[in-house]
Amino acid sequence: MGNIEWYSPRNSFNAMISKNHITLGELAVEKLNSEYAILGYDKEKGVIAIKAVNKGEGFKITKRKINAKNFLNHFEIDIKGTYPVEYDEKNRALYVNLD
Repeated sequence: MGNIEWYSPRNSFNAMISKNHITLGELAVEKLNSEYAILGYDKEKGVIAIKAVNKGEGFKITKRKINAKNFLNHFEIDIKGTYPVEYDEKNRALYVNLD
C-alpha cells in the first residue's frame, strides 16, 4: 500500500480557533499538562500564548476546549481555523502562530 500517513485532528499538535473557543489537539493538551491555563497575545507576531497555571488562576480546559470568547473579542481576533502549536517546556506554554 505504500507509505500512508494518517491524520487525526484530535491527536495532532494544533489548535482550532472558533468564534468562542480554542480547542487543543490531544498532544498539545498532554504537553501543557494542566487543567487550567492563562491566555496571552503578541499582536506584532500574531501569536496566542497558552500557559499552564494552577487551579483557579486561569481558564478551565474542558474536553480540550478553552472558552476564549472574551479573550478573542478583547484582542479582536476574528479568524477561524486550525493552526500549528509549538511547546515551550521552560515556560510550560503553548504558542499558536496565526500567520
